[in-house]
Amino acid sequence: MSRIPKDVIALIRTLEEEVARLQAESAFCLTFEGIVHNLKNSILGISAASEYITMLAEGAGQKPLPAADLNEIKTFSSSITLTSERMISMVQKILHKAGQDNCQKHELVDLNKLLRDELLFVRLHEEIRSGRIKLIEQLSEEKLMLEVVPHHISQIFANLIFNAVDALCYEGQGRIEVRSFCEDGFIGFEVSDNGPGIDEALTSEIFNPLYSSKSELDCNKGGSGLGLFTCRKLVRKYGGEIKVIAQCHPGCSFKVLFPQR
Repeated sequence: MSRIPKDVIALIRTLEEEVARLQAESAFCLTFEGIVHNLKNSILGISAASEYITMLAEGAGQKPLPAADLNEIKTFSSSITLTSERMISMVQKILHKAGQDNCQKHELVDLNKLLRDELLFVRLHEEIRSGRIKLIEQLSEEKLMLEVVPHHISQIFANLIFNAVDALCYEGQGRIEVRSFCEDGFIGFEVSDNGPGIDEALTSEIFNPLYSSKSELDCNKGGSGLGLFTCRKLVRKYGGEIKVIAQCHPGCSFKVLFPQR
């Protein structure tokens, strides 16, 4: 049996680490796009309300404001305050997530909390905000404790759920279901969609590096072929496994399992 030179093994490991880093950045960029869009809308709303209040105030110098105008000023002022609070909250969540993604420390965390935190960003995706894709959450009521690097789990989840969004780009009414569970000695979560599914013949290939089932024509974007490869690598890092049901009448389902300690 031929042996692989040590320098080649080192190169492979370096490339795998770089793949994981790039994939993590890609997953965050997908959520960041929705966040920026949401912030832009909030800023435009504040700007419009401020201009309207300024206009009324300038008129107030010429004659007393009627009660109707005063009520409108109060309404727009409240809107500015509420929107500003939402923007501050959103920025705080971004900073918190950025801090998590830079941390490599293992922590004992509740899987449900990690999923809920990530779903806050997922809901900002245009397809979900518009209601074209319905997001259904079925998270376990009990705490599902795991000792992991938190952003590894967030990265796996984000990749799977945005794959589901991409799979639904041509569906009239899309649906994505997320559930968490503790069963048969495993803790985990499942992401399912009602898209076209995956060809059964491809299930043995989709986790290979640089393999992508997405066409360049699909939603004007092709896949990098790194997402599922990185997901499986991270899941196995914790002794877990990722399974796929390629055709679940209709759609596709990915199930992530971690051994219960």
